[in-house]
Amino acid sequence: RRVLFRSLQHPVLPFEIEDVKLVKLFSFFLHSAPTIESATAISMEAARLDQNWMSWNSIPDGVRVITEETRQELKNISGVEEVSLYNSRNNSDFVYYQNTSFNGETYGIDMHYLPVYGYQVKSGRGFTQADYDNFRKVALVDANTVSTLFGGENPVGKSLEVKGDVFTVVGVVALSKEFTPTIETLQDYFLYADTSSGCLYIPSTVWPTAFQFDEPQNVAIKVKNTDTM
Repeated sequence: RRVLFRSLQHPVLPFEIEDVKLVKLFSFFLHSAPTIESATAISMEAARLDQNWMSWNSIPDGVRVITEETRQELKNISGVEEVSLYNSRNNSDFVYYQNTSFNGETYGIDMHYLPVYGYQVKSGRGFTQADYDNFRKVALVDANTVSTLFGGENPVGKSLEVKGDVFTVVGVVALSKEFTPTIETLQDYFLYADTSSGCLYIPSTVWPTAFQFDEPQNVAIKVKNTDTM
């Protein structure tokens, strides 16, 4: 379902909601409206529903996910420094900031993704364990996304829409110097130059709420040196 709430005092962006969530939300609102201000009621119930999402929306039959135990087994292999499990989506449809659509790539990442790929937080903050545990709708962006989606303005604290859900940008990331490729020739440019519209990162625990299980999991492994590969 696609639901649109409109209020002069508290505008709310459109968002998608399943039938069972819709019933619970409106039941709570109707019974609490006389005593609780409507925006507060909606916020309270939405947060509770998000926290309980995984408890009554289990992984569909036939969908195999890579477990934390498997990730740890991979990390224990000699020569491996770190292992990350993540999802990615090249076609980032239904991602907007105000009236601007996002044409870059979207990733659902775990706590290990940034160090595996050599990213550092340049402004704001990274994801915390509490973000994952509480299914918080927060996001990280890179410099290209700052330019293409936010017009070069500081995005930290701003809200964007991902498949109807509102996510808050908490930080901007960039490759650390040691991971930045050196481009000296035209061949290097075509091999390494970043010409994408940018990247958007959300916690892996909230990825299914936006994209369900449409995309396969990916595994990234960082080794100590190329001799161990």
